[in-house]
Amino acid sequence: MTIRMGYWDCPSCGNKKNLGPNPTCSGCGRPRGPNIPFYTDDSAPVVEDPALVAQARAGADWKCKYCNADNRAGVMDCHHCGAGPDGSVRRQEKYVALGPPPKKGVDAKIIIAIVLGVLGVLGFGIWFLFGRTTSLSVTVESAAWVKSVEVEQKELKRDAAWQDEVPANARVVGKETKGRSKKVQEGTKKVKVGRKDLGNGMFEDVYKEEPNYVTKQVDDTWVRYEVEVWEKKETLKEETTDGSEPKDPASRFKPGGDRRLGKSQNAAVFQLKGSDGKRYTFEVDVDKEGAGAVTKYQIGKSYTAKVNTLGAVLALGP
Repeated sequence: MTIRMGYWDCPSCGNKKNLGPNPTCSGCGRPRGPNIPFYTDDSAPVVEDPALVAQARAGADWKCKYCNADNRAGVMDCHHCGAGPDGSVRRQEKYVALGPPPKKGVDAKIIIAIVLGVLGVLGFGIWFLFGRTTSLSVTVESAAWVKSVEVEQKELKRDAAWQDEVPANARVVGKETKGRSKKVQEGTKKVKVGRKDLGNGMFEDVYKEEPNYVTKQVDDTWVRYEVEVWEKKETLKEETTDGSEPKDPASRFKPGGDRRLGKSQNAAVFQLKGSDGKRYTFEVDVDKEGAGAVTKYQIGKSYTAKVNTLGAVLALGP
């Protein structure tokens, strides 16, 4: 494993990147102290000196219980007060995970700026089309209580795909061998996933074995298959305009082996005429709002509608 030099910053004089193993600041001579954190990065030099490697392997520093000075593992007398290590507390060794590697070729800040710009434009577009509203006076022309339910029928769908993309419930009707570009595993590779803070001013790179994938032109199996899917065939609907609850349209459904009920809707539907001469539709979910939603807006009365850029009524109020 690779050992790297660590650093620490002096809180007294602000001197940066004191070498991790050094017990005192090279700027002002202040003792490092046990609570000063170590840090490193990929530009830190690799430790190759046998004595420093042995020091790194010896373990974490210990804090003198009398004067709180940091001392190297294996040292039997505190460098500051001369006390022994009995009753001392060692620094904690810590694992520090690495973040994802930066993209090569383009600065990460530029990528972030582009992404934020695109998201901003998309957000404005969505708001402009759906969220931006204008107030409009409308008159209720009609009100209906509408219940509907979709009827789905099982259909046989024919399609083709690579062998590893065929649905699990499909029936294969034909195969052929074709060439394709595909990622395949070729052995493994060592990938650096983090660093171990050894607690003595030095760090150890941590690696793990991961599959090594390469893109190759390979022969693969192209499959023609049949699979049964549920498709919408019709919508059963019941409607009233006097405020009474309509019958359940599902009562008209005749069950069959290849037919089933799908999505249902229970809505109060109001037809509106705006002061701009245009007509609008406003729907209220009765399952959420209750049966009172059907008579909430009276025919012939005027209300204020919030209408978005696409002409959809988002709210209706006094």
